[in-house]
Order: sequence, then C-alpha cells, then structure tokens
Amino acid sequence: VESIDAKIELPDSYYDKGTGAKPGHLKTYMEGDSGSYFSGKSEAFWKYYRKYYKDLVAQLDGEVGRLLSGLRDSGLAENTVVLFTSDHGDMDTAHGLAYKGPFMYEELVRVPLLIHLPHAYFEQREVGRSGQLVSGVDLLPTLLDLAGIEVPSGIDGKSLKPMLLGEHMESKREFIVGEYNGKQRWVHPIRMLRYQDSKYVIHHTCEEEYFDLGADPSETVNLVDEDSHSQSIKTAKKQLVEWMQNTEDFFIDRYGGQCGLQ
Repeated sequence: VESIDAKIELPDSYYDKGTGAKPGHLKTYMEGDSGSYFSGKSEAFWKYYRKYYKDLVAQLDGEVGRLLSGLRDSGLAENTVVLFTSDHGDMDTAHGLAYKGPFMYEELVRVPLLIHLPHAYFEQREVGRSGQLVSGVDLLPTLLDLAGIEVPSGIDGKSLKPMLLGEHMESKREFIVGEYNGKQRWVHPIRMLRYQDSKYVIHHTCEEEYFDLGADPSETVNLVDEDSHSQSIKTAKKQLVEWMQNTEDFFIDRYGGQCGLQ
C-alpha cells in the first residue's frame, strides 16, 4: 500500500472530513458501520482504494468494449439501441467516505447515462452531451418510445427520445428527487431535491444540507444556514413537500412535522 502510484491523488473534499456543517451520522457510518474497515487507515491506504476503484472501472470499460465489438461483428450494431447506466456511484474517497451509503453527494447520485441510437433507425445527428436533468425513471418510457411501443399513462418518467434526436422536449425537468431509506441494518431515510446548479437535502434527523453546485461542485460548503440562500432553500423545501405529498411518500408523514416540512 505504501508504494501506491504517486499519480493517484485524493479529491479536495477528502481533506474536508472534519469541517463544515456535516450530518452527524457520517462519522458513525465510517467508524461503526460499512466504512469501519477504513477507520484509522493512512492516506496511502485511501489512495490504494481509489486506484482499486479506478481499475474496476477500467475493467468494466473493457467489458463494454467487448459487448460493442460483439454487436458490430454479428451485424446487430445497426439494429440495436445501446444504453449504459448504473444504479449508484461509489464515494471513491470523496468527503472521506467509502462505498455507497446514507448520503446524497454527487459521487453517489450522479450516475452515467450513455445512449447510442443506430443509424438504421434514425437519420444522421450530432453526437454530444446534454446538460439536461434526467432520472432513472426516464429509462422505461425512453426505451419503449425508441422501440415504437406506446408509453403507458401514469408513469413517473419522461421519454428522452426527443432530446436524443435533437428535437424540442415539451417538458424538461426543473428538478429531480433522490430517495434513500436504508441498506442492510442501516436505516436512515434521506430526501434530495436536485436543481441544475444547486441541491437541497434533508435527513430524517432533520439535518439539512444546501449546496451551490456551480460555485462549489465538490460540495464542501453547506449553505443551509446562510441568509443569502434562505429564499432558495425555502423554495426547494416547498417543492420537495409538494413532490412528497403527490407521491404519497412516507417521509412527509413520518418526519415532516418534526422537521418543519408541513
């Protein structure tokens, strides 16, 4: 471990482990739960973990390459929609955290989404990256729409087909909501409301976080108590409450009163 490649660097947020208004359970998670394996470990050990994670990602990239080569060699590539995504990320040392768990940082919730459309189905179009907010619930209606299957009414997702074809999308998301309830023995319900450039998070303990992602992409400065952001936070809470009420989310009934959400 001590001889780990010097090119491996830890993110700025790793060194922010003990500062700022952070939820109290993060320490418990790292010292008494899933992260306890890392408790007291050296910086070199954390770099080893980061290198190991990078190696796993590289291995996955290679397997995706094998799949794409197989489609091309079999002649199926021009008749196949390819979608690559993930159910969650890994903290990868950011904020001094490991694995996945009870937090809503970008490393965990901002997952990849790559979609390739075959030319056999669609005309030539530009290949690019969209900055639009999308959610995992958008995958079902998108794939149905691309396959020419009617999208059922009443589902939460939106088809991304117009965006993929460079067409106008009638309804873009102003925000997306993330939900965390627990894993294994750990129960810690959290809700996140994510705008394009900011994020509001509330825990069942009523601890709150608000980040200006444009100015602070590493999420090291919790602005929830800053008067200059009070109106934005108030709006975010209002929209989150409306979303929870509309989706009959148990969080609002169980914790809304004590956390001032009702």
